[in-house]
Amino acid sequence: MSDLGTDFNTQSYLQAAFDMFELLKHDSQFFTYQGNFSDKITSLVISLIEESYVKKEDVSKIRNKVSFLMVESFQNIIRHAVKANGEKREHSESFQVRNVGNVFYIMSTNLIPNANIPDLREKLDRVNTMDKLELKSLYMESLNQNGLSEKGGAGLGLIEMARKSGQKLVYEFVELDAETSYFYLQTRIRSANDDRIAEELPLVNFVKLHQNLQQKGIFVVNKGVFSHEAIMPMLTMVENNLVWQHTMITEQKLLFHLLVELLQNISNHAYATNGQNEGIFFMGHNTQQYFITAGNYIANSDIDELRKNIDLVNSKTPEELKQLYLKKLRSGKHDKTKGAGVGLIDLARFSKSKLSYKLFDCDADKSFFSLTVTE
Repeated sequence: MSDLGTDFNTQSYLQAAFDMFELLKHDSQFFTYQGNFSDKITSLVISLIEESYVKKEDVSKIRNKVSFLMVESFQNIIRHAVKANGEKREHSESFQVRNVGNVFYIMSTNLIPNANIPDLREKLDRVNTMDKLELKSLYMESLNQNGLSEKGGAGLGLIEMARKSGQKLVYEFVELDAETSYFYLQTRIRSANDDRIAEELPLVNFVKLHQNLQQKGIFVVNKGVFSHEAIMPMLTMVENNLVWQHTMITEQKLLFHLLVELLQNISNHAYATNGQNEGIFFMGHNTQQYFITAGNYIANSDIDELRKNIDLVNSKTPEELKQLYLKKLRSGKHDKTKGAGVGLIDLARFSKSKLSYKLFDCDADKSFFSLTVTE
């Protein structure tokens, strides 16, 4: 993934959307979230991820295990993280899931006191030396000793993650300051009775991505199939995050409106590959403003019309955009393939700046279209 730059630069975000999409081209689903973690967010993420594989025969049999591992990762963040002070607090907690072929990678990070590291490391190393029978025995032993207390839940959760995944728990501690460190944890699960060799995804890749996104203020990224069913959990998740960040009500409404239009555009109008509308979007906040970037394939035959439509709305004043929007509504012509559609006009009306876009050549049939709006 390319460096997004130190300062807000629209072109860098447009480029980043393409770079990430290319980097993740073998991922059926890639999702990362940083910010407010709660039980409600947990259920929303599970709904979103399940949409990506519920119809895939090769991974549907491990659906319950994947969901379980996601819940355990979230619970680890919710129950056992500590908060950093000042600017370091924002986006210090993160969750990521990737589906590559027949394998799911589930990763989490949160801050923990440095004093807790030796005990946690000992638990992880002990779990990683055990086979299934030994893990079951340790689980029962821990359950009898700790019951269902919050402190006991930490150890029980790690044991269960190892049992359900059938894999070693990969982890790393990265010191933040004298008192706290980031705790990165990765679990991996693959379809049963599947002998295909899956590419290993080193934990260091997740660490670098978390640090990059944190630095740039990006709190959610999603790459995958943008069906109507998958859009709703994403919208609710972003809405909850904005409330947590104490975003003004007017800003919340505007951002929500912009996000709806961008996601629906991918869902309805992306160039379909293998019969599915794939795309990517990310959203964040820097010292200047909120920004949303979305990208998807488009047919090369549609490029000239797309350029003309965006240039048209970018040339209009706010009042002219309002009149054009009303004219469209009165005419009842909402076909977005014929002239600037209502959705495109809406994006121009509510974005703080002109619509910024970039096209990337892909092949003879399609190109990648990236668009950024700000509030």
